[in-house]
Amino acid sequence: MIITIDGQLEIDQDRGVIYFHSFNTGITALRICQLPTPIPDPRWIITNGEASKEGKQLDIIHLFGVN
Repeated sequence: MIITIDGQLEIDQDRGVIYFHSFNTGITALRICQLPTPIPDPRWIITNGEASKEGKQLDIIHLFGVN
């Protein structure tokens, strides 16, 4: 089964936390914390000092102590 939720992704680069807030209910449906800082900005890729809008996937694996 796939669950689709419309909402907003919030990335707190300095604190190492990613939140997903639901537009429908207003709740924070997802929180991922204790990530290495700073979290890279997935909207931009820097190559040889040049920024492009290609984007980059944030790959989060091996989470311990989550519920």
